Amino acid sequence: MTDSGYKYHCSAGETFDSAAVNIYGDEQYAADLLWANPSLCDKLVFTGGEMLVVPVVDLKTSVLQQIS
Repeated sequence: MTDSGYKYHCSAGETFDSAAVNIYGDEQYAADLLWANPSLCDKLVFTGGEMLVVPVVDLKTSVLQQIS
């Protein structure tokens, strides 16, 4: 997975799903965000201030589709 060089600043109450919607326009890319941010995988809901590494994704194929 390639790092895009961008970071995403999470707000309190956000999740990987909601961050994926905000970044990519679709929650299906939440798994890609999880893979790119292993140190935050234990967070179900962000407290605010977390910085996500934003990976480059193929908007047709997410990580979940690649491993299934």
